[in-house]
Amino acid sequence: MVYNASDSLWADTNESALTRSQYSGHYDAVPLTFGEGMDRFRADRGFQIVGRAVDHPFHIHQNPCWVMRIDVPAADGTLHNILEEPS
Repeated sequence: MVYNASDSLWADTNESALTRSQYSGHYDAVPLTFGEGMDRFRADRGFQIVGRAVDHPFHIHQNPCWVMRIDVPAADGTLHNILEEPS
């Protein structure tokens, strides 16, 4: 079994939070689960997702396999499978 526990990157996206560098502007982001990020977003609409998948997504070469489930978070942070059947 392979499990990818990616977190999204969330940050204060208000103009005052933008950090300028020699390359471009960026926000100081923190990895949070979807539920944790949504709690902060409800309190401050400027706190938003600025990047997806903190870790490297799983991939495999030249080895056949079936994807049995893809769990995605609901607004309350619980996971549910979006596949009707293995593919």
